[in-house]
Amino acid sequence: MTTTDPAVGTVTTTTAHGPVAGTAPAGVAVFRGVPYGAPTGGEGRWAPPRPPAPWDDVLDCTATAVAAPQNPSLLETALGSPGLVFDEDCLRVNVFSPDLAGSAPVMVWFHGGGFETGTPSMSWYDGSRLAARGVVVVAVGYRLGALGYLDVGDVPGSGCFGLLDQVAALRWVAANAPAFGGDPDRVTVFGESAGAMSIGALLGAPGARGLFHRAVLQSGSTHNVHTPATAARVAAQLADAAGVAPGDLEALRALDLDQVLAAQAAVGREGDSSYGLPWQPVVGSEEVPRPPLDAVRDGAAADVALLVGTTLEEMKLFPLITPSLYDVDDPALVARVAAYEAQVGRDHGSLLAAYAERTGTLPPSERFLALLTDLVFRIPAIRLAEAQAAHGADVRMYLFAEGSDAFGGVLGSCHAMDLPFAWDNLDAPGTQVLFGEITEGRRRLARQMGDAWTAFARGVDDPAPHDGPAWPRYEPGRRATLWLSADGLEVVDDPFGDERSWWDGLDAGLTDDLPLGG
Repeated sequence: MTTTDPAVGTVTTTTAHGPVAGTAPAGVAVFRGVPYGAPTGGEGRWAPPRPPAPWDDVLDCTATAVAAPQNPSLLETALGSPGLVFDEDCLRVNVFSPDLAGSAPVMVWFHGGGFETGTPSMSWYDGSRLAARGVVVVAVGYRLGALGYLDVGDVPGSGCFGLLDQVAALRWVAANAPAFGGDPDRVTVFGESAGAMSIGALLGAPGARGLFHRAVLQSGSTHNVHTPATAARVAAQLADAAGVAPGDLEALRALDLDQVLAAQAAVGREGDSSYGLPWQPVVGSEEVPRPPLDAVRDGAAADVALLVGTTLEEMKLFPLITPSLYDVDDPALVARVAAYEAQVGRDHGSLLAAYAERTGTLPPSERFLALLTDLVFRIPAIRLAEAQAAHGADVRMYLFAEGSDAFGGVLGSCHAMDLPFAWDNLDAPGTQVLFGEITEGRRRLARQMGDAWTAFARGVDDPAPHDGPAWPRYEPGRRATLWLSADGLEVVDDPFGDERSWWDGLDAGLTDDLPLGG
C-alpha cells in the first residue's frame, strides 16, 4: 500500500517489516535509511546479519542514513559526503523509485572504498536521475573493514560478514521490490571498485545464486579474495593492535567502536596484503567456497549478463593515498618488472617492451602506474569477460577514457572518475573539484552513460545510447570495447592488444605476494 500526503511532501509505502515514509521531489520517490538488517553492535558484531525487528508506526526515512563505521577517506570527507554519521546500525538502503505502483527493473548499488570506507549516501550515488529513466535504484550500506571482513575463526560467515550483508540486502530486494514499484525478477547489481569486487565474489557465491540477473562491474572483478592464511595474518595484526588475544571473540566484542577503528587503522598502515587492501572476503568459506573466477569459468553464473570495464588510467589516483607509488626511478622499475617476469615465467624485459609504444617515453613512475592499471584492474576485467562469454552470456566491455583537467591533469582518467558519469550526477558536490570544468561534452557523456547503464538493466538488445555506435557483445577474437570519452563514443576492437596479449595465460590481479608492490 502506498499513500501520498501533499501537505507535508511525504510518500508512504509498506515493507515486509513495517511502513516507511519518504519524499517525492521532482516526481521520484526517495526513501533514505530503510532497514534491511538489525543493528550489528554487541552480539551482532562478527555475526551473520539478522532481519530487522518489525515496527508498526511509520518510520521516517527522509533524512540521510548513517554510514558503516570507518576511518573515512578523502572521497567521503572532502568530496561527496562531508558530515557523515557512522553507526553500527548501518544495514540500511536508500531507495529511488519512479513509480511506486509500477513494476520497473531494479538496480542494486554496492559502493566502493577498498572494503573499508564508503557510504551509499555519497552525493554521487543519488539515484534520482537514473530512476527518472524508469528503474528503481537501491543503494546498499554494508559492514566495512574489520567489522565486515575480519576472520574470527569458527563463526558462521567469518571473514565474509560484509558480503553476507550484501546477500541479505538482495534477499530484502526480492521480498520488498514491489513495495517500491520494482520487479524482483529483473534485478541488476552494479558497483565500483570494492563494490564491483564484491559482485565478482557474489558471482561465485552459492548463497547469492538467483538473487540477481544482470551485473555491472566498474573497476573491479573476481580477483579480490583473501586466502585463509592471509586472513589469519591480518586477524593476528588486528588483535595485536587492539591488545587482545587472537581469536578471543568475547574480548573483541568488548572493544568500543573507537578501539576497533584504531586497530583497523594500524593494520592498514602495516600493509600486509594486496596494495593496501587488508580487508577482503575470505575464500574457502561456505560463502565463497572457491576462487570466484574459477566458479565463473565453470558456469556458476552462466545466465547472468555482464557489463564490465575500467578507466584508462586507474592507478593514477592511488599516489594521493600512497605517495611511495611515485617513488619509482628507472632501476626500481626494471627491478620490479624483472621480479614479476621471473615469478610468472616471462622473458626478461618483455613486459616493458610490450608497453613501450604507449608508455616508453613517460617517466618511470607513470610507466609503473600504467602496468599496475592493467595488472590490478584491466586484465582481471578481461578475464571475467572471457570466462562469462565462453558460456554464451551477454557480455559488454567498456573503457572509460575521459580525463580530469584539475590539478594540472595529473589524475588523468583515474580510478573513480567514471562514478558521477555513470550516475549522471556531474552537478553533485565535489565533481568540479575532481574534474575541473564541467563542459557540454562531459554532460553529454554523463547522459550517454546513464542511458546505457539503465538500458542494460532493462535488458534491451543493445544498451548503447541512441546517439552512439552499436555496442557489440564482447567475444574473444574481436574483443569489442566501447570507448567512452567526452570527445565521443566509439567501438574499439582489442584496445592496446599488444599489451593485453603479454598477459595471455595469466590471471593477473591482486595477490598477497606480488613483487610489483615494491
